[in-house]
Amino acid sequence: MTVIIRPKREFEVCVEAEIVPTNLNELKSLKVYLGKQEISLEELFEIEYFEDGEEKIILRGDFSKVKWIGKGMKKGEIIVEGNAGMHLGAFMEGGKIIVKGNCDDWVGGMMKGGEIIIEGNAGNRVGCNYWGESKGMEGGKIIVKGNAGNYIGEKMKGGEIIIEGNAGDFVGSEMLGGCITVFGKAGYVGWDMKKGEIRVGECEILPSFVKDGDVFKGDLNVKGEGIIKIIKKLA
Repeated sequence: MTVIIRPKREFEVCVEAEIVPTNLNELKSLKVYLGKQEISLEELFEIEYFEDGEEKIILRGDFSKVKWIGKGMKKGEIIVEGNAGMHLGAFMEGGKIIVKGNCDDWVGGMMKGGEIIIEGNAGNRVGCNYWGESKGMEGGKIIVKGNAGNYIGEKMKGGEIIIEGNAGDFVGSEMLGGCITVFGKAGYVGWDMKKGEIRVGECEILPSFVKDGDVFKGDLNVKGEGIIKIIKKLA
C-alpha cells in the first residue's frame, strides 16, 4: 500500500508525528502532538492510499515543522518530497527514508539500521547520541548530498555517514566506531575519538593526532585508536 500524506494547513508550531509504514487504520488514528494538544494524524493531514503491494509513504508538502518522521522505523520506505523537521529517522532499525529537500537537526539520532538519504542539506548532530546516552548511531547508512552542520557522528559506534558537501566543527567527536566521510571541508574533527575512521577532503587536525604514513592516529588524549584520512574531493 502506498500512502500519500499532505498537511491540511501551514503549521505555526512544530508537530510531533512518528510516521512510519504501517496499516491504514493505525496511520489514521496515530496520536500526534500539535504543541501540547494531542490529536489524531488525520485531523491535521489528508491521507490518500493505493493498494499496490508497496510499503511506502509519500509526504507531500511542507514537513519542515514535523518532527520524528520515521522514528523507530523497521521496514518499508518513506519519501519526503520537500523539507523535513528534526529527529528524522531517530532510532531507525530498517527500511529507507529519502528527503528531496533539506532536513533539520538530529537526522538518524541513535539509528541502528536502514538507510537515510538527504538530497539537500542537513542540520547539526547527524547520527548522534541523545543527551545522557553513551553512544550514538550503531548501524545503517546516512547520506547527505549537500552540506551538514556541527557534531556529525558524535559518539557514533557503527554504521556509515557520508556528507558529499561540507561539514562544521567536531565531526566524529567521542567517536567509538563506524566510518564518517566528508568529501568537502570540515572544521576540527575527531575530538576525543576512541575508534572508527574519518575520511575528509580538508580539515583541521588536532595536535593530539600523530601522522603515520598517509593517516593521522588518535586522539592520544584519550588513548584513542581512531584514524583520520585526507581524501580527494568529489568532482
